[in-house]
Amino acid sequence: MLWRRRTRLDEEVASHLAQETADNIARGMDPAAARSAAIRAFGNVNAAKEKVRELDPLYWIDTLCQDIRFALRLIARSRWLSATIVATLTAGIAINVSYQELESRVRDVPGVVHTSFTSTAPWSGLNPTRVLEIDGQPIPATRDYRQDPARRVVSSDYFATLEIALTRGRGFTHNESSSTAQAVPTVISEAMARRYWPGQDPVGHTFRIAAVHQVIGVCRNVQGVTFMRDDGPFYYSPLDPHQSTPPYMLVRVSGDTRAAAAAVREIVRQLDPQMAATVATLASIVERQGERLKPVLIQGAIAGLFALLLALSGVYAVVSFSVKPTRS
Repeated sequence: MLWRRRTRLDEEVASHLAQETADNIARGMDPAAARSAAIRAFGNVNAAKEKVRELDPLYWIDTLCQDIRFALRLIARSRWLSATIVATLTAGIAINVSYQELESRVRDVPGVVHTSFTSTAPWSGLNPTRVLEIDGQPIPATRDYRQDPARRVVSSDYFATLEIALTRGRGFTHNESSSTAQAVPTVISEAMARRYWPGQDPVGHTFRIAAVHQVIGVCRNVQGVTFMRDDGPFYYSPLDPHQSTPPYMLVRVSGDTRAAAAAVREIVRQLDPQMAATVATLASIVERQGERLKPVLIQGAIAGLFALLLALSGVYAVVSFSVKPTRS
């Protein structure tokens, strides 16, 4: 039943976009530009569908199914999560100590494969920003933060550390910095590529937030633990440790994560005894996030069972009512 509702909604959206595309072609636009203009005028397709689904009285069942699928994916990826260590640096590194020195020492720890810094923790939710222009052309405001792309500032090995695959273009080099480039080199998610450059290769294209960003690569969509679904349009800018003090360090480990975590904690203590650093595996952080959702899932399961019983009672009553006159 839910699948039929989704299919019908998909068909209605596709029909609307097809009609808008045909109208644009009739106005003299070429097919590719007409399709892109239709999607930009419509807005974020996935967000629009989500708004319609929220009006459905059975929406909570669909959401519960998504949560279950997410939990199963987390179980399948538990080895990957366990291999990633997160060091939360709750105070800035001392002035006489550089992030390069911290990273160099951590990389010398046995079993460490990749390290990366990030401005925002992978599980901490979204930081949406408004896109003002696409390829130099102004676009209207979405007026809905869920349709706006979120931003994260990361160092060059971020994608390798979290094993986020690049599908087009390239990632950042160690020398790239958003503070020295005319156009900020940027990696975008597949959802953002579909949102602003449908049917096109976005590499080389530009968009403007406050500064102009140039797309150098496209990566797979990611899932924020807080929302338990794909984060939607997302873009990554290069982090310059010389100009900023990122609060999170990610470490990918092959081998004993507990020993590596203890080593990272000791390195931070040696570099700056005043710093309060929390070191944990990403799997343990995800597990704590999941614990907060257990009451919601249990209540949802109970409500679902109760609704099913009511539905079955209703069906039985209708069948009994239709059978009795026949017997009489």
